[in-house]
Amino acid sequence: MWWTAAITRFKKIPWQVWALSGLVGSFWLWGHIQYGRGQGEVQDRWNASVERGKVIVKNLEAGQGKVTTKIEVQYKDRVKVIHEKGNTITKLVTKYIPVGTPDLPGGFRLLHDSAVYNTVPGTTEGVDSAPVPVATATTTITRNYTTCNAAISDLEGTRQWIREQRQLYLDQCKQRGVHCSTDN
Repeated sequence: MWWTAAITRFKKIPWQVWALSGLVGSFWLWGHIQYGRGQGEVQDRWNASVERGKVIVKNLEAGQGKVTTKIEVQYKDRVKVIHEKGNTITKLVTKYIPVGTPDLPGGFRLLHDSAVYNTVPGTTEGVDSAPVPVATATTTITRNYTTCNAAISDLEGTRQWIREQRQLYLDQCKQRGVHCSTDN
């Protein structure tokens, strides 16, 4: 039979080869078991980290909504005050600029518009432009500054929002005993 021939051949293999094969097999089995354990430990740490992250994100989302609402209310209040002041100043133009005040030369409009758009006027542009009534120029300038102040308020609100979000993030990390990066 074929199995008796196979057994005879296996008996001819020296015991050192069998011992080495057993040693290699044992080493491979030990390594395979250790690898499996390591994978399990890493997976467990990963799962725990994900769960901690979910809790942090949940807390951050709750806090972010509060911060956003607070900043929006402050921003709307500031912008309302800015526009009210701008409207009040616009109404006062007729009080402070007498009716008979001479008009500004056309070059004033040219230079003002160049400053607004951050361009340099050409040498012959606007030389023959129509004169500008002082009251009209004052009203336009007041509206421009009102818009500028509203934009500045918006930027300040955004900066405040970023600072408070960052602090919220750092507080969550500190609460959980986790090192959080604050690099920009």
